[in-house]
Amino acid sequence: MKKIGCVLLVDDDVTTNFYNEYEIQKSALFDAIEVAHNGKEAIDYIKEAIETGVGIPDVILLDVNMPVMNGFEFLESYSQFDLKNNLVIVMLTTSMHNDDIETAGLSSLIDAYMEKPLNIEKLVKLVTEKLIHENTDKL
Repeated sequence: MKKIGCVLLVDDDVTTNFYNEYEIQKSALFDAIEVAHNGKEAIDYIKEAIETGVGIPDVILLDVNMPVMNGFEFLESYSQFDLKNNLVIVMLTTSMHNDDIETAGLSSLIDAYMEKPLNIEKLVKLVTEKLIHENTDKL
């Protein structure tokens, strides 16, 4: 399987990011891993990527509950970009609250809602279902 370009982890928990980076590296599915500790850092990263022409991530793994800018606020801000791409956004969270799940389900930006912890099986399923089958031109 060909590697995907870049995954952006958006989570305020340092331990979670460390573990997720480890799982992603172990999977060997991505060329690069970037980390943002809240939605604002992620928006700033995407703005800079657009301005410098580096390119935006292919996948964003987004937590719901974060300080400064939470996952849903990130989505609202992200929707202001006029990006035409195959970016896959996954809510990766411990929040299994019905309100969060319903809100995520209403967003056309969210491709999947996954419960933490991340593991290789979830990554392979994500890549197979969301990046290969739905975005065949991406690979």
